Amino acid sequence: MAALAVAAWFAPGSPSVPAALGALALLVLVVPRRRSKADPETGPVPPEVPERCGAVRVEARYAPAAGATMGGDLYDVVHTPFGVRAIIGDVTGHGATAVELATDVLTAYRDLVRHEPGLPGIAERLDGYLAARIPQPTERFVTAALVQIPDGSSTAELLGCGHPSPLVLRGGQVRAVAGFHTALPLGLHDLADGWPLPSSIPFDQGDALLLYTDGATEARNPQGDEYPLAERVALLRSDDPCEFLDRLVADLGTHTGGRPHDDVALLLLRKEQEDAPAPPRAAGRQSPQNAPVRPASRK
Repeated sequence: MAALAVAAWFAPGSPSVPAALGALALLVLVVPRRRSKADPETGPVPPEVPERCGAVRVEARYAPAAGATMGGDLYDVVHTPFGVRAIIGDVTGHGATAVELATDVLTAYRDLVRHEPGLPGIAERLDGYLAARIPQPTERFVTAALVQIPDGSSTAELLGCGHPSPLVLRGGQVRAVAGFHTALPLGLHDLADGWPLPSSIPFDQGDALLLYTDGATEARNPQGDEYPLAERVALLRSDDPCEFLDRLVADLGTHTGGRPHDDVALLLLRKEQEDAPAPPRAAGRQSPQNAPVRPASRK
């Protein structure tokens, strides 16, 4: 993938050499994460994710901010009795404290997600957990988007907690979720009155949801322009989720000329046939030990 990207960047009419090198640098540092069989519930932040949950194909990428090896962005995908559930979130701040809080949020999420019947209940319990841990909640909080895709259903439910709206990829169109209901960030809900109901959208075979943290939309080029995520997603989208996110990460690196100033997390959920087997790893894909983009082990 990296070799193909380099060839494209140096073709006539391609971006400048510095921009190409910056994109390659980001591509090398991005970590695709897969949940391993040996340790399905623990691991680094963000954790490894399954390649497939029920009828949902899963792909994720994480790029720490410049000067960091890990940050406060988080995500997870779990197959539960209520269907496929996913979370993406962003802890305020950076460094060890943000990583620790992100790890704690994911631990609490995994404890809740298999038992709590609704997304508002998950959000409320996570909010209470954070409020109890943070003495001054206005100084540190977590934005999040929660997703539920019931097995055998053609709909998806979404609930936001101060987080950007996911993008829906459907039939050649890329749009923000219509009517995306968002509450205050987790840890701040003592300042609000109740939780909104989740948004419900059609989610049929071939549809996809792209969840992301604001490091993607706020990434700036040397001229100060923010990255036009929805526009670039429409241009770079592919039926292969792995290829699509690789393209998107490389493009983001070209835009910034290197690593972004904030963490970037991307989580793609694509609806497939209920009984469709997971696709094999692409031929020539390098092992985790040698790959420029380190693919973690498949489930």
